Amino acid sequence: VGQEALRSLARVAGEDPVPALLHRLLRAENDTAREAAAKALAAAARRAPDRETPAATIAASLPSLDLERQGWALRALGRVGGTTALGAVRTALNGTDPARREAAVRALAEWPDAAAGDDLLAVVKTSPEARLRVLALRGYVRLVREAPDLTPANRLAMLQEALQAA
Repeated sequence: VGQEALRSLARVAGEDPVPALLHRLLRAENDTAREAAAKALAAAARRAPDRETPAATIAASLPSLDLERQGWALRALGRVGGTTALGAVRTALNGTDPARREAAVRALAEWPDAAAGDDLLAVVKTSPEARLRVLALRGYVRLVREAPDLTPANRLAMLQEALQAA
């Protein structure tokens, strides 16, 4: 019932329930519940008149969270997008903790527009970890395919860069 309620909220909720949905995400007891809460949180944040405000709410919670919960909050930020979210994800990506870096790559791989493209391509080119390079390459190709703000010429150029990096 809780999961269905979250799926319904994901379809209709605006900015107002963002703090409650963040709380729900951080208190969820299993990955299925966390995924449903993260999707509902991101959907509500994207409907805000200015998605930077809910992104700032999510980003502000990061320092107080354990690594697992930070990972889920970062993934929610990856679905929200925007400048504030990208800054928080970049901070995690440039950190030294491997789990946090992986969460950041996963967040970038789910980004809703082309803003994360350069970061993903940099991971593909420079990460010493094969798993992160694969995640980043998959995310980059998905982003090129789905980003609404790219022209066909941009898509082609980006895919050629991905091919060279791979």
